[in-house]
Amino acid sequence: MGTIPLAITARTTRSSMLEVLKQDYVKTARAAGVPERRVIYRYALRSALLPVITVGGLLGGLRGLSPREISSGLYSALCMKRG
Repeated sequence: MGTIPLAITARTTRSSMLEVLKQDYVKTARAAGVPERRVIYRYALRSALLPVITVGGLLGGLRGLSPREISSGLYSALCMKRG
């Protein structure tokens, strides 16, 4: 039941990351000598997650979840990641 939304999210994340990695500001950060990990997480992933969050909200809405349930789920996932 969860494999289809997971596949959609993975595909959206991958395509968005590939698109963002071609942007000039990512190339400039690499040329300036910024470590690759920082380029990926700080610059690329931050920009690439916008479409992923949008698709996640749409998928959550299709499943009948309220915006409050979706946002609390994202918040708890972020808290667990940091903790």
